[in-house]
Amino acid sequence: MFTLNGKLRGVPDEKLVSRLVELWSFYFGTVIPYFEGVFLPLQIHNSTTQQNHTSIRRLVLMSFRDHVILPMGNRVEGILYIYIFEMFYMYILIFSLTKTLFFF
Repeated sequence: MFTLNGKLRGVPDEKLVSRLVELWSFYFGTVIPYFEGVFLPLQIHNSTTQQNHTSIRRLVLMSFRDHVILPMGNRVEGILYIYIFEMFYMYILIFSLTKTLFFF
């Protein structure tokens, strides 16, 4: 987990979101199925002995959140605000353009 987080250090803000998507794709497609396979006997044993058990998938997802996403929270939040503002501004421009084209 710390290796994944280390790969995000030094990444410029312009490339951070795409790098996070790349890491998430690798994690979701490779790491989670691997952990689920490795810990399948434990999960089967726990499900037969206890009625309320925590799934391996949930633990792995929470670990990704806690060790990769949350430490970068301020950077990601700032970048997402910029993206949202740019999208909102583009929608306003498109709306005003279509309004002038169709109503005049």
